Amino acid sequence: MSWIVTGVLAVIVGLIVWTEMRCARRNKIFHAHFDPEINALKDSVMTKYRERFGKDPTAQFPVVEAPKTHRRFAAKKS
Repeated sequence: MSWIVTGVLAVIVGLIVWTEMRCARRNKIFHAHFDPEINALKDSVMTKYRERFGKDPTAQFPVVEAPKTHRRFAAKKS
């Protein structure tokens, strides 16, 4: 019985690997076709953002820690 289960699992894993390999080829063709269009759109959006806000949208922003205040459980939020 365990050999049958092992065989079924091996067949399932083999089918998954075969399907992923087949889809990877399709994905390469898909990305080769659409990546230039996506990059052009990304560049135009980043240019518009820089013109409007004067900064790079991918830049890191400084981390500001909130002040540590002790509040009671029943205190109202202000």
